[in-house]
Amino acid sequence: MGACTLDALKGSLRAFDPDIQRVRPFPGQRAVAENFQKLGQKSEIVESHKFCSKIQDAYSLRCTPQVHGAVRDALGFVRKDPRDRGELGDG
Repeated sequence: MGACTLDALKGSLRAFDPDIQRVRPFPGQRAVAENFQKLGQKSEIVESHKFCSKIQDAYSLRCTPQVHGAVRDALGFVRKDPRDRGELGDG
């Protein structure tokens, strides 16, 4: 949904550059940014405004990997076996 929104609003893929995403240690964020890059590579809309003079997109578009990535990370944690999370007691 986020990638479709970015495409429809003629957003840029620059914020999802792997070099930018590697600065933060969150695997979910990196995964979301990678998905945006993959989905956007075939977009005719993204290609049509590749050299647009717009400086940056709205923050709500640029921060999507941080928000969606945090959800991915949280779901990954919850799906782990309770023994792997250290939640089981002795009894």
